[in-house]
Amino acid sequence: MKMKINYVLLSFLIVSSVSAAPPTNIHYERSKMLGSYYFRPAESADLIGIVLVSCPFDGERAFIGAASGANRADADRAIAERGARFPLEVAKALIK
Repeated sequence: MKMKINYVLLSFLIVSSVSAAPPTNIHYERSKMLGSYYFRPAESADLIGIVLVSCPFDGERAFIGAASGANRADADRAIAERGARFPLEVAKALIK
């Protein structure tokens, strides 16, 4: 049995899923920033940040991401909301 593919619908689903904003990791207003650590990889203009936050429902969590924002507080917030998960033990070792 051959399956007919609706390419218009398929392309719409792909475009809409890519252009949609990614879900946030935490509810920043209810969380407490415990610390952050920034470094610049060799030969790169971008900063990478690791943030450690205390979430009221999930406990302590760590995230890593590209630093963006006008200042450190904005960068911390952006990484906490949209960064990738990072091992908690490593983050605690870096952020003392």
